[in-house]
Amino acid sequence: MSNLFNGIQKILLLTSSGKNQSFIEECIVQADIDPCLKLCNDKKSFQEALIDNKPDIIIADYHMPNIYGFEILATCRNICPEIPFIFILDQVDMRIIRETVIAEADAFVKRDKLSGLVHVLEKVWINCQLRLTLKAQQNRILELKEKLTYIQKKYRLQSGSEN
Repeated sequence: MSNLFNGIQKILLLTSSGKNQSFIEECIVQADIDPCLKLCNDKKSFQEALIDNKPDIIIADYHMPNIYGFEILATCRNICPEIPFIFILDQVDMRIIRETVIAEADAFVKRDKLSGLVHVLEKVWINCQLRLTLKAQQNRILELKEKLTYIQKKYRLQSGSEN
């Protein structure tokens, strides 16, 4: 496995296209990523996979039978908001892109440009790792602020009792 993609153990793929599935699997192999790839082709199996088999990255067709792309992303963000999410689009429609950005998808790839999926995966995974690092640092800062506040209060109490 490539050092860049260390940590990617499970990829959830939501697609109704066997052709997309095959191509995405091929891209993942070429990128030297060796995850467990879970395939879902409907809303129910997608929701179950999100809950039972928390993935590291989600790749989903925007146009699925019986489920709208915005609903797919909303479901994902409700169940596991921190997981990177990539949409596969048939065409670049600015309305869809605005909805995707508003709903906080991490990226999109045009179906006819799936050869660029590895590059998109790389960017999304790096951003995810940076977000996790930033969150950990912010939590550490809050923890240190609490300790400092405690020490300051304790010092004030000790100083006040000496006078």
